[in-house]
Amino acid sequence: MSALRHYQSGALAAKDFLCRTHIDARAGRPFVAMRLRSKIDGITHALPREFRAGFIDAIYLFIAAALQGKAPDLLQWDVLAEVERTS
Repeated sequence: MSALRHYQSGALAAKDFLCRTHIDARAGRPFVAMRLRSKIDGITHALPREFRAGFIDAIYLFIAAALQGKAPDLLQWDVLAEVERTS
């Protein structure tokens, strides 16, 4: 698998993580800060560093947009287009 595909897979995994976290928050489940760290460490330890980079970059893009008051709709968010646009 190419470095680009690993990076894109990491970005898509981050979007999935954000969607699940958002669903949990809407259901009133408490946010557990360790969950993000555990997710990053748990799924990326055996994967190429490009996967981890894609995961972290996608999380960053979402947080940056949210802090600007422009959080994307996670169901509609084209994370791959966004990471490509910002690279």
